[in-house]
Amino acid sequence: TKTVSLGRMPQTLIISFRRTLWTKAKGLHKDKRKVTFPLELDGTPLLSAHDVCVGGGSDCHYRLAALVSHSGSTPFCGHYISWSRVTTSSSIAGVANTNDNEACSAGRHWYLFNDSKVSPAEEAEVLNAEAFILFYERSQSGDAAAQSDVV
Repeated sequence: TKTVSLGRMPQTLIISFRRTLWTKAKGLHKDKRKVTFPLELDGTPLLSAHDVCVGGGSDCHYRLAALVSHSGSTPFCGHYISWSRVTTSSSIAGVANTNDNEACSAGRHWYLFNDSKVSPAEEAEVLNAEAFILFYERSQSGDAAAQSDVV
């Protein structure tokens, strides 16, 4: 177990998981254990004891913006795919079809990026992914949707 503390909260918090194991029996192999992660993250516990969130409150809260997953049976071969939360319909214009501007602005649209194919994804699919790298964006002050249900 590793512990990390931060002196200042970054705009983007990137969490990378070590997904390889070494055992005498198998040598180097992929760690397929399930990692659970929240859509909303309170970064306050990550701060050093003497540091505080600048501006207080929501400045230490994060929303999952994207994640990278590796499919494949070994760390030496496989395929990387990613999911990303889309917050404006113009962000994805021409790549995927969406006309739901309200859902986009609320950050409720997720997309799966798999090589040249981009397709809509469900939130449950994102939470079930074999996470390799998580990208959290710091919530903006006054962002009510991002401040609710913070873990």
